[in-house]
Amino acid sequence: MSDRRTGEPLSLVIPVKETWRAKSRLALDPAVRPLVARRVALATTQAALDASAVGTVWVVTRDEQVAALVRELGAEVVPEVGVSGLNAAADLGRRAALDARPHAPVGILVADLPLLRSADLDLAVAEFRSHGEPMRVSDHHDVGTTLLVQGPRDWPGIGFGGRSAELHLRLGYRPWADAPDGLRRDLDTLDDLALVRARSDDTARTLRDLVPRLGPASV
Repeated sequence: MSDRRTGEPLSLVIPVKETWRAKSRLALDPAVRPLVARRVALATTQAALDASAVGTVWVVTRDEQVAALVRELGAEVVPEVGVSGLNAAADLGRRAALDARPHAPVGILVADLPLLRSADLDLAVAEFRSHGEPMRVSDHHDVGTTLLVQGPRDWPGIGFGGRSAELHLRLGYRPWADAPDGLRRDLDTLDDLALVRARSDDTARTLRDLVPRLGPASV
């Protein structure tokens, strides 16, 4: 029986870079960038854990501090050993998820979605199940990819990096054009950071503490 008919909760994989290397494109103090990356990764993981349509969250990382923190939240950790790069880490997590839950669909989610809500992921799983085909969500620029969802026996491939939204279409993923902003708004620029800082949730407050001002003083 297929995953679409059984409705088994999603296994969700979140690859997380070593935070000292993450967010290198953000024009921030190099000492602050890892703190921002870590806070956003934890917020993304917590939203995933809170989603009712998600059964298990697997964080793939070689960052020991991130690993310890996401374990405390309730995520499973896959040590990023013997692989290099986002696509290899995503595939490592996918294989771990299928070993543990071979009949569940698998999602791969980027770790820098500070506006993500658990309800966004519940909607994504419902959208996937309504068609039963591999699905991708593009970022807010319609250039990159923030989420892939595929059935346990589907394997279109993984192609994060560069113009991955277009690549994933060529690989056979169906686009979800109406995905909520929380699933599309990854953190790439200071404009993205400003949007998050303007909110009133815990992540926004933490980022305001870490980055009191934006602009030349942030560099």
